[in-house]
Amino acid sequence: MSARTAEKSVPKSHLRTARILRITAFAVLLCLLAIISTCSPPLPVLDEIRASGTLRMATVNSATTYYLAANGPTGFEYDLAKRWAEDLNLDLDVIVVGNRKQAIAAVQSGRAHFAAGLAATPKRAERVRLTQPYFEVTRQVVWRSGNKKPKSIAALDTKLTLPADIDSVEWLRRNHPDLKFKVDADANTEELLVRVAEQKLDYTIADSTLVKLNQRYYPKLRVAFDLEETSHLAWIFPKDRDPGLYNKAVAFLQDMKESQAMRTIVDRYFGHIERVGLSVVNRLRDR
Repeated sequence: MSARTAEKSVPKSHLRTARILRITAFAVLLCLLAIISTCSPPLPVLDEIRASGTLRMATVNSATTYYLAANGPTGFEYDLAKRWAEDLNLDLDVIVVGNRKQAIAAVQSGRAHFAAGLAATPKRAERVRLTQPYFEVTRQVVWRSGNKKPKSIAALDTKLTLPADIDSVEWLRRNHPDLKFKVDADANTEELLVRVAEQKLDYTIADSTLVKLNQRYYPKLRVAFDLEETSHLAWIFPKDRDPGLYNKAVAFLQDMKESQAMRTIVDRYFGHIERVGLSVVNRLRDR
């Protein structure tokens, strides 16, 4: 009997069943292969970074973090991160974002390996890994010389404007719930400082370091008074990845606090260390 004759002798229903079984078996095999591939453990973060040769940092464009000067990239956070990347024998790639919220999102999505220049807060610690603080700044109420100087928080009522991503928003709501102020969701702190200098706004709140740097360009900016609130800066890492890179950052920042290199970076951006920040660095180091 020929093959063609034998095939004709098999009922069509059996042939259809055989074809369905073959298709089903092939589909099951593809699913198993997909499951096996997804179950393979991911490479440690450090291995991934070393394979690419690049460390990615997310930060905002600011005089105290990162900006492009005439001689290239510069900024306190940039210098600090650049030194860490060099210690790891890596290039540094800076991802500039619009605000602190976007910096955290870049870390959580994997677009950036870490974010720099953000305040360490209990609320953020619930979502991401925070290094130990490496710098402390005071929050200051800023006004323009020639206008009426506010002498208390109560004097800021209805005349204060803040960016949405500054921690002072929650601090004021928690400690001064009756105070009325505006939150500008589209502006950052530096933009609001410029508006105060140009008399487009009455008052805002900014980190002491940022105020000091902007007074170089807008000398009529004045500090009315310091808030009781202080900001402890830390680096931020994702919680859902292995802690290898995070542990390297913790060790690096600890070494930097006790080094002349940190004093040099602080002095470069914030002037006389004894007036601006070295005492802060020493206090954090002794904790």
